Amino acid sequence: MENLRQQTKPETTKRPLIKRSGDFLQSLEQFTFIVALFVLINMLTARFVVDGESMSPTFAGGEYLVVDRFSYNLAPPQRGDIVVFHAPNQANRDFVKRVLGLPSESVEFRNTRLYVNGQLIDEPYILEACNASRCPDSFTQLGEDEYFVMGDNRNNSTDSRAFGAINLDTIVGEAVFLYWPYTDMQWIAQLGFPNE
Repeated sequence: MENLRQQTKPETTKRPLIKRSGDFLQSLEQFTFIVALFVLINMLTARFVVDGESMSPTFAGGEYLVVDRFSYNLAPPQRGDIVVFHAPNQANRDFVKRVLGLPSESVEFRNTRLYVNGQLIDEPYILEACNASRCPDSFTQLGEDEYFVMGDNRNNSTDSRAFGAINLDTIVGEAVFLYWPYTDMQWIAQLGFPNE
C-alpha cells in the first residue's frame, strides 16, 4: 500500500532559480557598461573649444562644441556645414569654419561678395560685410577632394582665403551641438545658413 501511494503521488519538478549577481558583480557590470559607452561616444564624437572670434556671431570664444566624427563616413560635407579640421601647417591645432565651396566648384570674390559657380551666395550669418582688403577679387577652382572654408567673421578670420582649400581627410567632423555655456545650449545643424 505504501508503494502504491508513492507511485500515484504527482511528480513535482523544480524550476531553476534565477541567480542574482552579488553587489560586487553588479557594480562591475555597471562600470563596464559605462566605460564601453564612454569609449563609443569618444569614438563617434569629439569636443572642441572655440578659440577666438573668427566664427562670430555664430560662436563666441570659449564656447564648447560637440563634433560628430562619424557622419562624413556616410555622406560628404555640404555647403553651410560648420566643420572642425586640422589647421594647415600647424601641428596639434584645429580650426572651426563654415564650408562654402564643395569639390570641383569655383569660388570667387567679386566686389567683396562671394560667388560659387558664378552664383551670388546669400550670407545672413556673417558678422559684417567683408572689406576689400580681406576679400579682394579672386578666383579659386577646387579639386575633386577640396573644400573652401571661411569664418563667419570675414574681417577677422584665417581661412581658405589665406591657406587655400582643405582636403576631406583633414576634417575631424561636423560641429553638431553647442553645450557650454549651458544658457546657449543648442543643436547647430547649418546654424544661420539659408536653405538652398
